[in-house]
Amino acid sequence: MKKNFIYSTLAAMVLFASCTSKEEKTEDTRNKVRVTTIEKQQVSKDLTYNANLQAYETVAVSPTLQGARIKKLYVEVGDRIVKGQKLVELDPNTLKQQQIQLANIETEYNRALKLKETESISQQAFDQIETQYNVMKTAIATILENTTMVAPFNGYVTARNMDEGELYMGSPIYTVEQISNVKAKVNVAEQYYTLIKKGMKVQMTSFSFY
Repeated sequence: MKKNFIYSTLAAMVLFASCTSKEEKTEDTRNKVRVTTIEKQQVSKDLTYNANLQAYETVAVSPTLQGARIKKLYVEVGDRIVKGQKLVELDPNTLKQQQIQLANIETEYNRALKLKETESISQQAFDQIETQYNVMKTAIATILENTTMVAPFNGYVTARNMDEGELYMGSPIYTVEQISNVKAKVNVAEQYYTLIKKGMKVQMTSFSFY
């Protein structure tokens, strides 16, 4: 009887220890489980590219009057310019020659007007003289506008392609640039075209621009 009691006590202790161990394992497992709610969120993505800095505005100083001699150049490469400042002056002798031609044509035109009043000139002849007169006036107005070239904005002279005394034949005399503000040209991969929107913020770092 005494032995049976001892065996029963031992069995109960083993059973109790086994149950306790299972409960502890169950509790440990539960403590490691984390419950969270799945939500839709935007994921930001930064793109890094190299950029080429360019002048905000670039203008080639090119008079429309060709064949005129360059009388005076007022600025050099590297000079700072202000809007309206004189840059180039072409030889006014070209203008003088045109003015002489205009004076001759104007005389013929006035004579034609008097002849027309007395119907002593055909309409075709009168129209021809009138056309020549108007064309010459337009040509002189163009010369007056292009004999002197001025700076289109505040900026700097970045190139000079001709010298005083040369005949201007169409190539730019100066190149001027506005660099108080600059533009950054970035070549973005085509796959990101649809993601780029006007007004998006851009962070730019420059190590060599002054």
